[in-house]
Formats: sequence, C-alpha cells, structure tokens
Amino acid sequence: MGRRSKSFEAALAAALADPPNATKSNEVKAYAADVTMKVINSVKTGEEAELVGALDDEQQDTLMKMLYTLLERGTDCSKLLKWHGTLTKSAGLGCIVRALTDRKTVMVTPENKY
Repeated sequence: MGRRSKSFEAALAAALADPPNATKSNEVKAYAADVTMKVINSVKTGEEAELVGALDDEQQDTLMKMLYTLLERGTDCSKLLKWHGTLTKSAGLGCIVRALTDRKTVMVTPENKY
C-alpha cells in the first residue's frame, strides 16, 4: 500500500471512528456523511477494495450505514454503488442486514434533510 493509500486509509478510519449514532442532530449526521463522502471522492477508482479490506467489522458496518445515507442524497450514486459492491464483497451480506436493521442510525431524519 502506497503512502497515498495509507493517508486515505487513515482518513476513512477517522471518518468512521465516531459515528453519530446517538445524536438526534441532523447537522451532526449530515456533517459526518459529508466527511465520509469527501474521502470517497478522493479515492481513485480501483483503490476502494484495499481501503475497505483494511477496515474492521464495526467500521465496515458504519461505512455501509454511511453509504445508504449518501445514496439517499442521490448524488454520485454510481461511485457509491461501486463502494457498496466492494464493501459487500469484503464484509458479506450480513453487513447490509446489520446496517438496515440497526436502530442506531446515521441517517438524517426526513423533516430537516441537509
């Protein structure tokens, strides 16, 4: 893994380190999603598998939740779906189930979306 990939690995781990699961603040949840999206947009196509593989199980579950939050926005869906496929390949289908059924969500509530 090159120096550039290591910095993205650290950035992604930092973005996923303290997910806004317990907060009810849409601003905090939107900010966390924005930070994650910045990291995703900075990674070159083809490097995502290496980064996703370096995450632990909890980070992978948080990333899946973030991907669904970002997909809800409807921007850069093709890139997000590529990350979704890569993450599913690495973490398995259980990651999707955990992200969709966990009551501790990173989703922004509909009434004050972004």
